[in-house]
Amino acid sequence: MWRIDRILYSIARTSTNTLEMTIIRSLARYHVRWKIALIFDEVEQKPTFHGRTHDLTLVGTGMLTHRDVFTDSPVVVLLAIPPLHRNGRQKVIEIRAKQVYSVYSGETFCFRLGLEFISFKGDGLEILIEGLSHRNPLISLPDYDPVPTAFVDIEHELEKRLTPKGKPALVRT
Repeated sequence: MWRIDRILYSIARTSTNTLEMTIIRSLARYHVRWKIALIFDEVEQKPTFHGRTHDLTLVGTGMLTHRDVFTDSPVVVLLAIPPLHRNGRQKVIEIRAKQVYSVYSGETFCFRLGLEFISFKGDGLEILIEGLSHRNPLISLPDYDPVPTAFVDIEHELEKRLTPKGKPALVRT
């Protein structure tokens, strides 16, 4: 089984939570609506929940479902990657994950569950990478530190950005 922390978070796990979140949030997100199933441990005695992905990265996904579900124990996620051509077969990968949130989404009229991937079964990570390589990312964040290192004069910055080149700056009265 592939361990995500060995592949993507090796630096982040040894550092602060801020660095970990910066790495996770800077990964490309894919707006795909793939079929997904959430399977709980037998001790929880909950049924399997089906839904669609809201957005997907290599380290987690948002799942849209009509039930509000939350668990503290790890779950198994079955993710169905659709074929690239008509006669192809969909690939189903098994992922061990932990649920990080559950919120109602008024935009989609259902609940959005946040799932963070822990490990992939077999060659699931390679299959996911291959499946996402044929899609365009929704958001690709720039490579910079999102935390400001110094205070800036916000009014001055806005004025610089809003003033067209070659025109005098706005005059305050």
